[in-house]
Amino acid sequence: MLTSIDTTITNTSPTLLANQKGAKYLWLDCGKENVSIPSATANGNYAVEITLNGCLDTTTCEKVTGVTIGDNPAFSTIIIYPNPVKDLVTIGLGAISTSVSVSLTSINGKVLYSLAPSTSETGEVTIDMSEYSTGVYFLKIVSGTTQQVYKVIKQ
Repeated sequence: MLTSIDTTITNTSPTLLANQKGAKYLWLDCGKENVSIPSATANGNYAVEITLNGCLDTTTCEKVTGVTIGDNPAFSTIIIYPNPVKDLVTIGLGAISTSVSVSLTSINGKVLYSLAPSTSETGEVTIDMSEYSTGVYFLKIVSGTTQQVYKVIKQ
């Protein structure tokens, strides 16, 4: 039986969401010869390679705009992956691994996860979202007087 892969993307810049459910995803930076990336962290063109039941297909490139980094250049080194997430989401803190606080809230503003200002020895924070409902969540990262909010999609 041939498997038809849904190669459409929902683009709500600055977030891209692959519409195919239950697959493996590899995000690609179209502006850099389709090099694989953990997530889009800058304005640009992105596609996703989708693998489902042994079949592979790639979406067309989608333009992402509206990605903001904030006043602190260290925020440009943050990587959030995978996004969309099924179970665990990892926040690679890059250059802001000291004195950072992280919180995850629902679309209704309920705080679901909070990490008080601390130092991350690994430079990463992992949040288990396996028990959360499918939908949109907001991840707030604070370092010093600068903060940035990122949208996280739970599949």
